[in-house]
Amino acid sequence: MNTEYIWAALDCPGYFAINRDTHRYMLLGRLAAALRHNPNSGDRCVIVGWPIQSEGRKHQAATALLSETGEVLGRALATWIEIKRPS
Repeated sequence: MNTEYIWAALDCPGYFAINRDTHRYMLLGRLAAALRHNPNSGDRCVIVGWPIQSEGRKHQAATALLSETGEVLGRALATWIEIKRPS
């Protein structure tokens, strides 16, 4: 599987982990990821994301890509920057 798809999979759940009920607009500031194993096309995987911390407009979240058996295939730490809602 192309690593671009894995990076995308590790990116998006972090946004939703931070922004579950608030409907804030945010941009990705930084994404640091480490891939341990590249899944094959058709492999069943699970993506999880959770908030780490928030300070003002800056928010951090972590994500992980797991195999069907729970092995960690990749992980990431993202910094999201909250922006003003357009009027």
